[in-house]
Amino acid sequence: MPTINKKTNYTSQPKYKHEAKTNSLKYYNSIGWRRLRSALMSTHPLCVECAAKGISRPATDLHHVVPFQNGLTEDERWELLLNPDNIIPVCQACHYDIHNKLKHK
Repeated sequence: MPTINKKTNYTSQPKYKHEAKTNSLKYYNSIGWRRLRSALMSTHPLCVECAAKGISRPATDLHHVVPFQNGLTEDERWELLLNPDNIIPVCQACHYDIHNKLKHK
């Protein structure tokens, strides 16, 4: 019976976008993240980006200032993911704007 020679790719960046989403689910579905997210959203309910513009809008997302996905060890990822000093509450529109600006840098 023939065997299939599969090449395993262990790079730190996913090759396809759907792989990045799958990889991030491991972190975002963790109990630690869910508890931290709940605590941060209840203590900081307003978007900090809108507040800086004098607008009062509820925060719907949390943005990691220093990304925790690429080129880090597993321990470093968890440290950045669960560090409240690395997270800002934002509305969905501001979160999109932040990532759009980062993409164009």
